[in-house]
Amino acid sequence: MGGHQDRRRQELIAYLFGLHRFGMRLGLERIEALLARLGKPQRRFASVHVAGTNGKGSTAAALASILTKAGLRTGLYTSPHLVRPEERIAIDGVPIAPEEFVELVARVRPLVDELGATFFEAITAMAFLYFAEREVEIAVVEVGMGGRLDATNVLHPLLSLITSIDLDHVEHLGATVSDIAREKAGIMKPGVPCLTSAVNAEALTVLHTVATSLRAPFHTLEELFRVTDVELEQEVTTFSLVNERVAFRGLRSPLVGEHQVSNCALAVSAAHLLSHHDARITPAAIRTGLENTRWPGRLQRIAEHPTTLVDVAHNPEAMRCVASALQLFAFRRLLVVMGVMRDKDYQAMVAAIAPLASVAIAVAPATPRALPAQEMAAAFRAHGVHTHEADSPRAGVALARRLATAEDLVLCTGSHYTVGEVLAAAEQGQ
Repeated sequence: MGGHQDRRRQELIAYLFGLHRFGMRLGLERIEALLARLGKPQRRFASVHVAGTNGKGSTAAALASILTKAGLRTGLYTSPHLVRPEERIAIDGVPIAPEEFVELVARVRPLVDELGATFFEAITAMAFLYFAEREVEIAVVEVGMGGRLDATNVLHPLLSLITSIDLDHVEHLGATVSDIAREKAGIMKPGVPCLTSAVNAEALTVLHTVATSLRAPFHTLEELFRVTDVELEQEVTTFSLVNERVAFRGLRSPLVGEHQVSNCALAVSAAHLLSHHDARITPAAIRTGLENTRWPGRLQRIAEHPTTLVDVAHNPEAMRCVASALQLFAFRRLLVVMGVMRDKDYQAMVAAIAPLASVAIAVAPATPRALPAQEMAAAFRAHGVHTHEADSPRAGVALARRLATAEDLVLCTGSHYTVGEVLAAAEQGQ
C-alpha cells in the first residue's frame, strides 16, 4: 500500500473510531435511517440473531463455522474485535480485507455525519452492506449490547438465539436479571422461533412471556436435547446431544471449558433447526463445522513454559466460568494479569479468581474506560493476594512470565481490550 493510500486508511480508521466520542446511544432510529439510505441491505440475506450476556460470540462463531462447512456462503458479524477492526466482519471465516473495510468507511461517512450515527451503528451498516453486496446466503449476527435497542435489531431473522443471562451493563440494561432478560428478549420477532440456553428461572419466565405475546415458537436447549458424555480437556471439549429422534454423539469443539458446552450445544441445536429449511446442513457438516470453529481469546494458549492463557472474561459470571475451567490445567501457582473497564463489577470478578491466584499483576489497557491499575491492585490485595502493577497488559504478561516457573500458569484476563493488546504484541513477536 502506497504512502497516500496508507494515510487515507489511517485517516478513515481514525474517523471511524473517533465516533466513540459521541458515546453509546441506544435506539433504532438512526440505524434504520442509515440503512434505508443504503438501500436496506439487511433485507438481502437471511440471518440468525444472537443475544445473551456471555457466550454469544462463541455460539455465533460455532454456528457460522457449521453453516460454512454446509456450503452456505455465511457472514459473521461480532464485536468487539481483539486486534484489528476487520475481525468483526467475516465471510466463510475470512475477515474483510483492510482496503475493503476502509472503502466501506468512506461510503457510509457522509450519511453517518448527516444522521449523527454512532460508531457501532456505522460499523453495523458497513457489515450489512458488505454481506449484501458479497451475496451471502445467511449471516450470523451477534448483538452488541442488550438486544431491544441494539443497532443489529433491524433484522428479521430465521431464528433468534439467546445464550446465558446474567447481570452486566446494568447502567444501560437494568439492575435485575428480569430487566436484562427483557432487553435480550427484544430481539424476538413475531412468529420467528427463539432458542435459548439460559437456565435462570427468572430470565426464562420473562423470555417465555415475551415469546407467547409474539406467537414466537420458544424452545429451551434442555427441552430439545439432553447433553451427555461430556469430556473436558485442555485442548478439546467433547459431548453428545441426544433426543428421541436424533443423536449427535462424540461432538468435538476446540472451545475449552464446561461453560462452552452449552454454547456449542446451542449452535448445534440451531443448526439442526435450520436444517429443516436447508438440506445442505447435514449431521456431517454440523460435526465438521463445530470441530473447526476458530474463536480467539477464549482460554487461548499463547505461550509455553510457563503455559500462558488469555481469556476475555469481563463480568463476574464469565470469570467464575474461567476459574472453573482452570481445573483442567495442572499448575503449581497461578499468576493472574488482569485489567478491566471501570464500569464493570471488578470486585466480584476479583473475588471469583483471587482464591486460585498466588500472584496478581494489575494493569490498565490503553483506553479511557479502563480502571486504573492501582484500584485493581487494591482489590487483589484485599483478598490477600501478593500483587504487582505493570504499565500495560503486555508488560504485565512479561512480568508474570519472569516471575513464574515452568510449572506455573499465567492467565491474562478481564477485558477484550486487555487480551487484544497482548495478542497484538504476540503477533509482533514482542
